[in-house]
Amino acid sequence: MRHDETSKNHACYILITCDHPNEEGKMEVSMSYEGDSALVSYLISGAQDIIEQRIDCECDEEHPPLKMIK
Repeated sequence: MRHDETSKNHACYILITCDHPNEEGKMEVSMSYEGDSALVSYLISGAQDIIEQRIDCECDEEHPPLKMIK
């Protein structure tokens, strides 16, 4: 997320980052947020639902299916 996005007066924001995989294929993943923890939980749950729907869906060009990396 660009700094200008986090500097706005948002009710809440969530930032999830991951590093490139190491030699063992493991990735460092971290999350930070600001705002009400209940709202953060609601936003993450909603995002997870959207991701799960798009993994195996027959989506259009604007919303292509997501591929899981294993």
